Amino acid sequence: MKSAPELLSSPNFYPLKMDFDTGLLSFVPMSRATYKSSSFLDGRTQAAGPERYDLPAADLLQAAADLPAAPTRAHYIFHAAFCCSTLLARYLELIPPCFVLKEPLFLTQMAVVRPRAIAAHNDGALAPAEWTPLFDLCARLLGRGLVAEDIVAIKVNDICNSLGEMLLARDPGAKAVFVTIGLRDFLLVLLKAPERRQWLRGRLLKARKDAAIVPELTGFDPVQMSDAEGGAFLWALNEALRARLCALNPSRVLTVPGEQIAESPAEPVRAVADHFGLPVSQGLPKNVFSDATAARHAKDPSRTYDARSRRKELKILEKQIGAEADLGVTWIVKNHLLFGGRP
Repeated sequence: MKSAPELLSSPNFYPLKMDFDTGLLSFVPMSRATYKSSSFLDGRTQAAGPERYDLPAADLLQAAADLPAAPTRAHYIFHAAFCCSTLLARYLELIPPCFVLKEPLFLTQMAVVRPRAIAAHNDGALAPAEWTPLFDLCARLLGRGLVAEDIVAIKVNDICNSLGEMLLARDPGAKAVFVTIGLRDFLLVLLKAPERRQWLRGRLLKARKDAAIVPELTGFDPVQMSDAEGGAFLWALNEALRARLCALNPSRVLTVPGEQIAESPAEPVRAVADHFGLPVSQGLPKNVFSDATAARHAKDPSRTYDARSRRKELKILEKQIGAEADLGVTWIVKNHLLFGGRP
């Protein structure tokens, strides 16, 4: 068993998930190599060993109050989903001293149980007095570097886009990147498979809550929409959250089109690296784009998938479901919901 100060001390102990019923936070051992090899830090986390450490969050909060936070600075990658944000994260992993966390589950959980201003949206939410210290603990645990020189980049689950303002407010030096995708491409890759349509139906339940802060979206119930219109609603919500974040923090938020990461990565990757304060004034490391990173599928690293594969797939999808995607595009345009995004 590890003590609370030990588990707080280093990202060698990764906070995998929180059990809100028991109040226990579960940690697993990790190394830099296993952080990198884990496609996402959820159920797909590749721990460095079989050990598991469960400790009451209350003990960790008490210990954290007596210990100084690590001096490491954390930055964030927000995104619209299916937009090459994981590819960006993998490129950043090849640029020292960037320490990348890909979709940590604990942060996703905190987004799901976040208290809302509208009582009807608080089913399953924690009370603010309980949520706020846990959110601070989560951000603190995820913001640790393995060494003092590390610059942490947290690529969040898209559900966490709604936490963007709060995450940046915690540290005035923290910066963010928001990876976007054109509406039509988003609809094509979203509607291409039954499992993604099923994912969408569940995601819209949470999107409806997040949309409460966007006046232009409050009059719509995405749960009752078709898949095409529901997908368009989700895309619009993420564009609206991006626009809010940029308006509040214009110098701290960089918007990057995902298509550029796929097709011509050198310029956007260097821009993001520079934005996060990585030492790239003399250029990117030579192995960044010669690595196999660009040829692996984000959801399944064993699959070959690159920019050419992506272009080919989009052409096929256009023929198969382009007419259905038109319905979502038409809904966005008719209701004036682009929020500065690309149709």
